[in-house]
Amino acid sequence: MTLRLGIAGCNRGRSFLSVLDAAGFKAVAAVDPDPESLNRLSDMAGISNEARFSHYEAMLAHGVDAVILGTPMPYHAPQAIMALENNVHVLSEVTAAISFDQSLRLRNAARKSKAAYMMAENYTYGKQCQIVKAMAKAGLFGDLYYAEGQYIHDVRSMVAMPDGTFTWRKAWQMDRRGLTYPTHSIGPVLQWMDDRIVSLSARGSGSHADPNYTGDDSAVMLCQTSRGRLVQIRTDIRSPRPHVMDYYQLQGTQGCYESPRGFGDEHKVYIAGRHGETEWHSLWEFEEEFLPEDWRVHREAAAKAGHGGGDYLQILDFARACSGEPPVIDVYTALDWTLTGLVSELSVEQGGVPLPAPDPRTDELDSAAEQERASGRFSGYVESV
Repeated sequence: MTLRLGIAGCNRGRSFLSVLDAAGFKAVAAVDPDPESLNRLSDMAGISNEARFSHYEAMLAHGVDAVILGTPMPYHAPQAIMALENNVHVLSEVTAAISFDQSLRLRNAARKSKAAYMMAENYTYGKQCQIVKAMAKAGLFGDLYYAEGQYIHDVRSMVAMPDGTFTWRKAWQMDRRGLTYPTHSIGPVLQWMDDRIVSLSARGSGSHADPNYTGDDSAVMLCQTSRGRLVQIRTDIRSPRPHVMDYYQLQGTQGCYESPRGFGDEHKVYIAGRHGETEWHSLWEFEEEFLPEDWRVHREAAAKAGHGGGDYLQILDFARACSGEPPVIDVYTALDWTLTGLVSELSVEQGGVPLPAPDPRTDELDSAAEQERASGRFSGYVESV
């Protein structure tokens, strides 16, 4: 059965068009406040003029089975909630929410809805991340106990406009402290470990690189997982330097993985027992044995899509979730990864004090949202979408 799909946020949404037919979707509606972006995507997707909207509510009322949310971060949770309340399936870009209050409302809406919610953390679908995930599941690294993730991407060109104004990223990413955009870094390593963060301590560098912004140039958090493992995460979205958008390490009792930092480096592993000496070997030696089936079947098409094939492969999983399979990144996992960033902001503001990361499966999230409201901190909930 073909699912009628609505796309919110047309600049980001164009990345998904190539896979829609293969996944069983037909784009029938789109929404964007920018007419040029709206018409460009709609023309590419064959969306009729009557189904091109400037307001999200109008697109939902058009009658869609599922939506892809490629809109600015403050709108992800409110738009997902509105869709879920109408039993419309949701694939939401990262992060899932920008406050504890949004997180709580999103979780509650997902619990009540007959529709599926999935977060579009495309970095987890990269070929190297999928191979390492399969290797970790097979036990090649032994008992896992340490991991790192880093996202270093100077996005200032996406924030400051030629006319002197700023995009939404200034308020929601550049002027907030802590790790405002953690999921690209933390998602893959927590999938490899099959674990969640229970506490963390975060520190920020302060603002040095650009006087336009007041948040931290770099922020780092040290995290403890529910199984006692140690995870270190760094984000930096404005330091003037080459990008390192997907650096990871994984360490276990029988081996380790390390991704390249650039300048000719490679994806590399060491596996005791397979490698007689303590020397790095190429990760790609394990591709034939551990590359997942979706990558084998859709290798050529995925390679042409965005984010290293992630944009293609996550749509296939979203289609399965719409058909009743458990979402790969369901609302609880999405919030596990998102909430770490919100907690990091509080930790930085309190001088790096260790703080618990609320479990969205329990009333810990309810308590965190209540404390946020009582403190007078901006809840971040956007009523109009």
